[in-house]
Amino acid sequence: MSRKKLIIDCDPGTDDAHAILMALAACDDVDVLAITTVYGNSFIEDTTRNVVRLLTYYNRLDIPVFKGCASSLTFSWKRTKPSNPYHGHDGLGDVLIDGVDPIDVSSIKNYSNEHASTAMCRLVSENPGDITLVAIGPLTNVAVALMLDGQFGEKLKNCVIMGGNFMGQEDVGTSAEFNWTCDPEAAHCVLAALHTPITLFPVETCLKAAVTWEWYDAMAGLPTKSAALLKKINEHTVHYLLSQHSDKYGLYDQLAVAYVINSSVATEVQPIYATIELHGTLTRGQMVIDWKNTLDRKPNVSVVTGVDQQLCEQLAAAAFQLDF
Repeated sequence: MSRKKLIIDCDPGTDDAHAILMALAACDDVDVLAITTVYGNSFIEDTTRNVVRLLTYYNRLDIPVFKGCASSLTFSWKRTKPSNPYHGHDGLGDVLIDGVDPIDVSSIKNYSNEHASTAMCRLVSENPGDITLVAIGPLTNVAVALMLDGQFGEKLKNCVIMGGNFMGQEDVGTSAEFNWTCDPEAAHCVLAALHTPITLFPVETCLKAAVTWEWYDAMAGLPTKSAALLKKINEHTVHYLLSQHSDKYGLYDQLAVAYVINSSVATEVQPIYATIELHGTLTRGQMVIDWKNTLDRKPNVSVVTGVDQQLCEQLAAAAFQLDF
């Protein structure tokens, strides 16, 4: 069986980093054609640098990296705090990666000046019907790709997204999930016009899939280079979670990549029509689902509401087990 071809659109972010490493660990099953970056968990310069740092550490500079959008479509998103309490200021816990830092991104052979959205359009045109887009950050790059090529989504094999919510739960603000809060208009555009099968992992499902601290400690304590790295970049995140008295460690972007590796991860899936609230004072960015088919529209997204916890943990563990 041929390997699945992926483009990973991300904003590393410690959970993005873990998700990317899961894809690298599954190299027999997936082929990462490119990694595209977007603002989100940190500024675009940081998220791009973080991808290059990871690929340098893992000696995977064969994977091209494309820098994408630095702001939302409407320029309404702007980080105002000097540090992200979950990911640190730079997105990867504000630590140096041994043997990598300092790093000049522009000197790395796999870094391209081609914009992420342009690269997406080019790659899917070169591989029509073969590429899965894994979108685990704000959807700005994807929306811009749609503006550049109206058939962009139709040329994809499918799209797997971590983002949105279906019960009004949130991980930032009042009632919206972080990725879609960063750019509600982009999320609205993608759900309305991508026209390819979309599988969505909303924040509520991710919260249910969190792992125990015993699991995390066991993985972080493995005698591998990968476990050492993940433990180091997660120190800031772990400290924050413990300060909030969290009894579990979250799996967010990791679930999207887990699903791409093995679709059996999803045990409960609801095809539904969904859109995004753009105007509410307290609800901007919230996903609105037409549960009763009042609008009489065909489903545009398959929302994953249940996962195989054991399989999720198995696939997430593979990233910690990498040694090289």
